Amino acid sequence: MPMAIWDKKKRVGQFFCIILSLLFLLSSCKGIAISGKTENIPGYTEAQAMVLVGSERNRIQNVMGKEVWDLPVEGQVEKTYGEYFIAKNKEFLQDIRTLNLMAEEKGIIANGTEMESIRAAANAFYQSLSEEDKAFFGNCSLKDVVDMYVAYFVAEKLPSLFWQM
Repeated sequence: MPMAIWDKKKRVGQFFCIILSLLFLLSSCKGIAISGKTENIPGYTEAQAMVLVGSERNRIQNVMGKEVWDLPVEGQVEKTYGEYFIAKNKEFLQDIRTLNLMAEEKGIIANGTEMESIRAAANAFYQSLSEEDKAFFGNCSLKDVVDMYVAYFVAEKLPSLFWQM
């Protein structure tokens, strides 16, 4: 098989792995409380930040239990795991934003085929949310979910293009 076709198949496979990972991470958050300010992340609305923070918090709490948020942490500015969790997720979102700005400078975007897949995955996730979930995510819209999926995809696309240079 020619290398160009192999690379294209590999990239499409990687893309779908990312989308499936996002679907796994962004599972429903029924009835889970969240603390910490998420509205101060430049480049994101509160609803967009909550799509990530709320989903990830739900995933961790479902495995570790509600007690995890009150566990003390050492060697960090934050005193509890809950505070540490919020700080690290803000940092992650800031990293995604930085990578997106770099991608924008380089003209790197999701192409038409990639956008179709992103929209389909985002729509599947959004349709799986109850009204309670949407309210928990700061009354997120389908556009908020698509925007976060695109941001993550473009951020992941940028480093892979650097490695090809």
